[in-house]
Amino acid sequence: MGVRRLYRGRRGGVKPVTFHGDLSSISFPDLLQNLEGSGNTGNLAITREEHEVATLRFEAGKIAMLVQPDRPSLPELLVRQGCLSDEQLRSARSKRRGSRKSLCETLALQHGIELDAVKTIAARALTEDICDLVAEIKDGEFHFDAGPPPPRHFDTEERQLDLRLSVSALVLEGARRADHWRLIRQAIPFDATHYAADPGTIAPLDAGDAALAKVMIATLDGTRSVCELIATIPDRRFEGYCVLAYLVQERIVRATEGDGLLRMARSIAKDDPARSRVLLERGLESEPHHVELLRLHAEVARVLKDRSSAAQSLKTLAHLASEAGDDEQARQVLEEARALAPRDPAILERAYHFALHEKRYDDARVAAMKLVELHRKPGLHNKAHDVLAELVKHLPDDVELIQELAQCQSDAGNIGAAVKILTRSARTFIAAENYADAKVLYESTLELDPQHYEASERLQDIATFAFSRWRARRRRWLSRTAAILTITATVYGGVLETRARKAFAEAQTRVSDQHLVENRRYDEAVRLYEAIREQHQFTPTAWFDIPQKLVDLQSRASESQGPD
Repeated sequence: MGVRRLYRGRRGGVKPVTFHGDLSSISFPDLLQNLEGSGNTGNLAITREEHEVATLRFEAGKIAMLVQPDRPSLPELLVRQGCLSDEQLRSARSKRRGSRKSLCETLALQHGIELDAVKTIAARALTEDICDLVAEIKDGEFHFDAGPPPPRHFDTEERQLDLRLSVSALVLEGARRADHWRLIRQAIPFDATHYAADPGTIAPLDAGDAALAKVMIATLDGTRSVCELIATIPDRRFEGYCVLAYLVQERIVRATEGDGLLRMARSIAKDDPARSRVLLERGLESEPHHVELLRLHAEVARVLKDRSSAAQSLKTLAHLASEAGDDEQARQVLEEARALAPRDPAILERAYHFALHEKRYDDARVAAMKLVELHRKPGLHNKAHDVLAELVKHLPDDVELIQELAQCQSDAGNIGAAVKILTRSARTFIAAENYADAKVLYESTLELDPQHYEASERLQDIATFAFSRWRARRRRWLSRTAAILTITATVYGGVLETRARKAFAEAQTRVSDQHLVENRRYDEAVRLYEAIREQHQFTPTAWFDIPQKLVDLQSRASESQGPD
């Protein structure tokens, strides 16, 4: 999309009032230079995906003001610079009420801050911001509107300074910085990193940079991130990054690791818990599984009454203990987390699985019901069903759980599945003669499906004690059948034993008549008895009498083979 202009007629000709377009058709530096060359006065808004990136105020082609998200106001900038304290700023604002003087004029009168010095600081800060924009903005949409500044859009104090910055100089400086930023990011990849330097360290730099390096080294005690450090010199940000990159490359300063941040956070935890937590969170950004950082973060968050943050740290600790195989430690930490955040779904789910693993089914049931309640509120019925389905496997006789499981299916619109759950469990209860619970489940079935045939029939059977009578008849039939089988088995066993005894007696007679023992014909006698045992093997005679006879014959045979 190219640049589109809107015109308004005036005396002396037709002049452009508004134009807009996107930065794919014209680069941001070229756009700024065109506005300067035309001597335009108005407001240039830069947006990306309908979100404001920046709004610049032009006065006769020169940049006078800037609005950006999170850009500090001029009074805040003075506080960051150390030109005045928060208390002095509050006092000046209080004195200014009802006066026509600007806040900067009030500060000059009350605290001796020179307006020229304030203007210099503001101009340098505006230069830094514009140069950063020139280096960073590569795409987006723009809209220029000739006219006065929108009410209350720009910083009132910055507006009264009447700044005028040359676009050409800013564009050149922004282009130069774009090349340097790649080198800076090679040395300082993350603004959240903390650096520390030994006190008294001297950096071999030129006078201006050396003075800045000295200030930075004095500040780099490991408690501040790069972002926080640069925020203390908002009018010299780029210089600050360049100096810090040099200090990092020359190893004059070193990155503070998790253990170092832990020591600093622990040393100030009692006196300044808020600052201690900031350090701990910075350490956890690079080492999210650092156990001591997590433990101290939980303690500090408790002191600050931030129960949610404390619970999150404890939850991570429980996960780490579980992975290490220390289930007891994991369970204790998880209980601490539950006490802080009793309705946190992730904590409840982990506590539920721990209880199942340790077969603490009562605790698992309590956690499961809370989980189900939390899942149902936003309509996560399938998640609630999964929790209950797993628990019902361990507690198949819990009627309330079965009803809740069916209710989850019903809430999800699966009436057929809900009915199937209820009837299947009801049949199991009837088989176990648990008619009271079966009745409850069948009644729940009819609530979902009033025409359900099985539920209606079974409820009627339960009401008329049909199942009880059928069970009684079945028991009597089984008792009689068992008696008949016992008698039959006894008679049959008696017949078999009688036959075995008769054969055994005949074998004894044959051994005696043929004088098998006297003539030392033991093998023949043994074969005779073995044949009887094989033929009548399921009788007491084969189990007791014949083995005894065989042992006697084998003993005689052994003696007969010995010396005479």
